[in-house]
Amino acid sequence: MSTKINERDWELALEVFRICLPRVGAKANNDRLFLEALHYFTVHNITW
Repeated sequence: MSTKINERDWELALEVFRICLPRVGAKANNDRLFLEALHYFTVHNITW
């Protein structure tokens, strides 16, 4: 099982981020890195 996000899933995630982001304020520098970390934690059953 891959622990990386494929391009199709990343595009879907970006669309969700665009819809959910507030219209003002600072944006995260690397949402993909954060999302891949969450995915890795889920795949490997790791807790915070």
